[in-house]
Amino acid sequence: MFDALGATADGIHVLGALAATLEADFRQYSEKVWPIVARGIQQTEEQELFNASLSALTELSRACPEETANYLGDIFDHLIKLLNKDGFEKTMKLSIIITIGDISLGCKSLIGPHVNDLLGVYEMGMNAAVIDPKESAPDMVDYLESLRENLLESFICFFYAVGEEPNCQERILNFIPGVMLYLEKTCTQEYNPTVEYMRNALALIADIGSAFKNKVRNYVESKLTETLVKVL
Repeated sequence: MFDALGATADGIHVLGALAATLEADFRQYSEKVWPIVARGIQQTEEQELFNASLSALTELSRACPEETANYLGDIFDHLIKLLNKDGFEKTMKLSIIITIGDISLGCKSLIGPHVNDLLGVYEMGMNAAVIDPKESAPDMVDYLESLRENLLESFICFFYAVGEEPNCQERILNFIPGVMLYLEKTCTQEYNPTVEYMRNALALIADIGSAFKNKVRNYVESKLTETLVKVL
């Protein structure tokens, strides 16, 4: 499974599975595993290996959050560069967006130093995802639909991780108006949202309300909330 350059996709899947099974007990192996996984996410020309490495990152962040925190700067920097890279495979970008949310949820408050960078990712993604479907090229329609779904799922994980962290609350609160505008737009019939998408949107609004209470009451009691409740 392993060679001098790192690991095969199957090998990294095994490492991720071990981390998921052993949880905190996997920490004794983490320092040996991290270099292997780090090389895996560098191999962007090998999609299977790259995706396996993203999956392993998720499991490692859940099993060993403190150890993962030592590498978060390099991890997020690399993944954000790939998201910004012209011509990079779109399906791999979708996987990266989900992984960022999963890592955030695994490490929770430990991602605090990286909140501004991650908010930049979500802002960039949301701006791209609201392109008018009628003006999109046919081959982009499905991708943009998946992008909207992945962004919402990822942001929910991110919000669970740091939404109520005292050191992050002001920055998150300032970001909420943009999130609400995004949800208002993408939950309209024009964007053909699925029931699951609207359910996730409503769940996020409820979580925002729980975290910020009267500061966001106007959003929680908005027409969007009323519409989503009726649909569901």
